[in-house]
Amino acid sequence: MRRKCKGGRRPRVTGAEMRKEWVSETSVWLPPERIADENEEKMMLALALRIDVEHLMSNNLFKFKDELYKQSEGGMTGSELICVLAKTRMMLYIRILRRRAENIGLVLVVLKVYVDDTLIMAKKVERGMTLEEDGTLGWCEQKALRQKDVESDVVTAELVCELANTLEGDIVMTYDTPSQNLGGKMPVLDLKVWMDCDYRVKFQFYQKSMTSRMTVMRESALSWTSKKVILANELVQI
Repeated sequence: MRRKCKGGRRPRVTGAEMRKEWVSETSVWLPPERIADENEEKMMLALALRIDVEHLMSNNLFKFKDELYKQSEGGMTGSELICVLAKTRMMLYIRILRRRAENIGLVLVVLKVYVDDTLIMAKKVERGMTLEEDGTLGWCEQKALRQKDVESDVVTAELVCELANTLEGDIVMTYDTPSQNLGGKMPVLDLKVWMDCDYRVKFQFYQKSMTSRMTVMRESALSWTSKKVILANELVQI
């Protein structure tokens, strides 16, 4: 919308009329030539959010030894905005990965994301399968010979990882598989997962060897309610 008068203070989006507090019968804004449709409203919202995010990302200030500095690039550590942007970016990235996999015939049975950890279960691929320059799947005899003694889950994970690393230049994926871990059980957050002979996925509780053996200290500043919830969940995991 455009304002009617060029003189005086410019009306703002936080003005009385925008807050539904305008008492006059006339508006300070000219009516639009037409009403925007749903897609146009989404586009305008997206453009406004883009401007806000770019401004926030390029104007991060911090203090060091009583001196104020402006961060050269990137977001502020611990910022809620950065967490939201990272989760949104991963969500869109995974959607693209799923779509690309479907287009080339790569079957991803399970595709789950927790922040930057991705759990993928895929139908195993034939040894020697490779990703061609045009983005399609092909077969290479030399690669098949190299993978002769390689476990099938590693062969599949390598191909999925290769595909994932062609999508975005600033996102680099690595992979882990059950056969690469002791006992054939792959750590996923606080679980170990594997597939039995009947192709059933099983799991058990897992924690790293350096994890503290102590629970919440009695003298902790946490509330008694929080302590009870934490200790109860510790028992559930056991």
